[in-house]
Amino acid sequence: MIEPGFKDPKEGNKMKLIIVIAIVLIIPVSVHAQEPNGIFRSDILSVNNLTAVQYNDTYNILGIITNISNDTLNGIKLSLEVYNSTNNLIGLTQGAPTYTILEPGQSSTFEILSDVGRLNGFDHYIIKTGYYASFS
Repeated sequence: MIEPGFKDPKEGNKMKLIIVIAIVLIIPVSVHAQEPNGIFRSDILSVNNLTAVQYNDTYNILGIITNISNDTLNGIKLSLEVYNSTNNLIGLTQGAPTYTILEPGQSSTFEILSDVGRLNGFDHYIIKTGYYASFS
């Protein structure tokens, strides 16, 4: 029997268990897998700050492209090829930079949303470009 004014020691343990369960349910546990490696292939555009940002189970591929050609590039398109660890193509997505017309030396940010996630085998990626050259 517990005297008045004293707590049952088991009650303290129950409270600790409730707090631990609440923390686990409220605070998401983030497992940081290694960021996928990426390659940007283009003869007329260069890329800076190429990165893959994890969003839930998928990745947003971000970067800044610069027109390194002597021509104005119009209608710039970007294609994202997603590969697994055995180099098999497992996804393909298209995107466009913020500015789709770039004069020589001009830059634009871009974001391509991948619908393939790490759990589906996303290991590395290649970004390729397409455009229409404006000859003046």
